[in-house]
Amino acid sequence: MKGLTLLWESVVHPSRPNPAQMVHPDVAEPLSIDAIGDRHGRPFKEGRPPGAWKSDNLRRIEFDGFDLTYLCGEDFELEFDARGHLIDFNFNDRRSVMRVNGQNEELWEFGQYTTSFAPTGTGLYRKALSERGSVSPHRLIGLNFSPDYLDILVSDILDGGAPVFVEMGKPCRWPRMDRIQSALLALFEAPHVFSKLTAEALVNDTIMRALLRWSSVGNQMLPNRFKTDDAVVGRAIQFIASNLTQSVSLADIARAAERDATILVHVFKLATGRTPYAYLLASRIDAAKHDLRSTRKTIAEIADRYRFGSPSHFSTTFRKLTGASPSEFRAKQ
Repeated sequence: MKGLTLLWESVVHPSRPNPAQMVHPDVAEPLSIDAIGDRHGRPFKEGRPPGAWKSDNLRRIEFDGFDLTYLCGEDFELEFDARGHLIDFNFNDRRSVMRVNGQNEELWEFGQYTTSFAPTGTGLYRKALSERGSVSPHRLIGLNFSPDYLDILVSDILDGGAPVFVEMGKPCRWPRMDRIQSALLALFEAPHVFSKLTAEALVNDTIMRALLRWSSVGNQMLPNRFKTDDAVVGRAIQFIASNLTQSVSLADIARAAERDATILVHVFKLATGRTPYAYLLASRIDAAKHDLRSTRKTIAEIADRYRFGSPSHFSTTFRKLTGASPSEFRAKQ
């Protein structure tokens, strides 16, 4: 009987897989950290003299498409062109002199848990300031991810489109990211606890959150909701999202939607609850909020960019839709 059971198993399950072989190695493989250690170097920057930098503690986690670099030091001086999109996480209250794309130097305050962003190709110069009486060194983590990695991550969401980024996201406190930043730090403090898959999932979540804050992804995701339900409304929304900084009339939107303007207003309101013009205004205010939060543009510059005609018209519309003035909104970020 025992022999018959074994024979049956060998016939029905001729090649029973080993469960351990079915698990992807990244699930179980612990993180590998390059302990770069103390370093004094002069990174090359084409066309400009290199900047000197030093760090007491420099470590890196590298993956295909992205890497995380942890830096801890009393002082450093960096000058480079971002080879990928760069998110900069800071863990204590320290100041740095910054220069972006050759502009004048500015003093930026990096408070605890502040985050900044620079798209690929951005020319960055940053010099950390040693502060008198301070016992804590500068501590930061840089997440650098390639455009190719990003394209794969968002290809399904954007249906082949590409996100448009702000020129530079200034340092800002981002309360929802406090736990994420702490988790990124934990990858370096206790790498044996985490697998490669955990790190990749954490980084992907971070990238998607950053895209919603510092790129056009949020506006680009909305049109896709209507592609299967109502192609007319989808075309209209896509046109609006692509022309927030251009002079746009109802006739222009109707032409892009391939419908008579009167019919478009009717079907658009049924689908969205708003007229095309009201939707355009709301979309421009959403984009303006993004600029107020993530750039140093003046209110007048933002009003002009989104075709409000005057700063007062922009402020009135902004308050009507958000309950706060542009200045009040920026102060709370």
